[in-house]
Amino acid sequence: MEQFEKAEEFARISIQLQPQFLLGYNQVSVLCHRQGKTAKALAVIDELLEMEEGFLMAHYNKACYLSVLGYDALEAFGHLKFAVKNMGNDYFRNLASSDPDLDWLRMNSFTAKKMKQLLK
Repeated sequence: MEQFEKAEEFARISIQLQPQFLLGYNQVSVLCHRQGKTAKALAVIDELLEMEEGFLMAHYNKACYLSVLGYDALEAFGHLKFAVKNMGNDYFRNLASSDPDLDWLRMNSFTAKKMKQLLK
């Protein structure tokens, strides 16, 4: 865990030095999530999406965070669908097919069927 804390610290420094460095925000969110601070990761990814609403990795990560937290399944699915449909290749489809962070969406009665269709 200590290595994630240190990496988060450096990622936060990168966005302090370059506030428009979108990948820095994404990295901070991933590192927070890896430390079990998923609500904090969600807040950071929301900041990123306010700056750049088309950032596909942020949409994918937001879907993961919402799923892990058990928040709005339809909102989470919407973010995942946006990332998958706009990528231009199968990167997010392949990633999502085995991502344990999305298990809740796969099992949720509102999104299970939609997930199968999206990921086929």
